Amino acid sequence: MNPPFGVQNRKADKKFLEKAFMLSKKIYSLHKIESKVFIEKISQEYNFEIIKIIPFNLRLKKTYKFHKRNIYDVYAGLWILNKK
Repeated sequence: MNPPFGVQNRKADKKFLEKAFMLSKKIYSLHKIESKVFIEKISQEYNFEIIKIIPFNLRLKKTYKFHKRNIYDVYAGLWILNKK
């Protein structure tokens, strides 16, 4: 995945997840921790359960011209999802 997880284009990560739900029985996916409700809802829609969320801080460096800060810290999580 390409952080920042659908922040620039709201819910851009939805298409990634939908494809993963169709192709996989187990998914590892990075998202901002505040996306928890969104991930729970879409997982249920595709008959997946959240096995674990591993929270961590992710430091992103300025890499594009549209980035405003040299360094940006994101509170993120690694979601582990299994098909029911």
